[in-house]
Amino acid sequence: MNATHLVKFFLVFIFSGIAPQLQAQKKSPYTEHGVASFYHKKFEGRKTSNGEKFSNTAMTAAHLSLPFNTRVRVTNKANNRQIVVRINDRGPFVKGRHIDLSRAAANKLGFVQDGVANVLIEVVSYPDENGKQRLPAAAQKKPAREFFTLRTIAEQPDGFSVQIGSFRELDNIIRNTQAIQEAYNCKVIMEPAQVNGQKYYRVSLGAFPSRSEAEELRDEIKGTFADCFVIDLRIKKIGN
Repeated sequence: MNATHLVKFFLVFIFSGIAPQLQAQKKSPYTEHGVASFYHKKFEGRKTSNGEKFSNTAMTAAHLSLPFNTRVRVTNKANNRQIVVRINDRGPFVKGRHIDLSRAAANKLGFVQDGVANVLIEVVSYPDENGKQRLPAAAQKKPAREFFTLRTIAEQPDGFSVQIGSFRELDNIIRNTQAIQEAYNCKVIMEPAQVNGQKYYRVSLGAFPSRSEAEELRDEIKGTFADCFVIDLRIKKIGN
């Protein structure tokens, strides 16, 4: 490793501490039982209701009422497969259907051949007025005492990642890591750093072998994390 490539140690948090809180969604207005369908290939490249170009390879969906950029967990009741998708369109406009998924999402749920599936729809997070992802109110309620089960891994990840922010409060990062992992289906990497004598925690998503793959994720999430950017995990980072 040359002088421009220094060893970094990151903590990857994989935990189950807030799972009981997230289960509260099942008793909240953020749970919906219904029928899922998926987009026809003719919609490829057309504008969605929020102005994006539709892609059948993206993990997105249409819903009649949920706010744009809400992330929902969809469970196929027939096989218990689950995926998390982002709402970026309105629909479906067929009576008796509740959510329209991209073909990629429908394929992961295993109902492309059937065309439709009975599903459970649960809100994982929703955008607030500043565009940041928040847990539903039912999931935000704190118990009298909080416990987190953590497994920390010190590692030297390689490749490229997408930094979504730099934070001061470690407990908030831990509390929301599971929701972030489920929403984006990739691991969350945290790098402790000292900036002007202050400790920060840089949080990024994924560890991709190529910059182009990281750029795809950056483009997908920049509606939620407006200041996100691609970083090279191998190069020493200066400043915040």
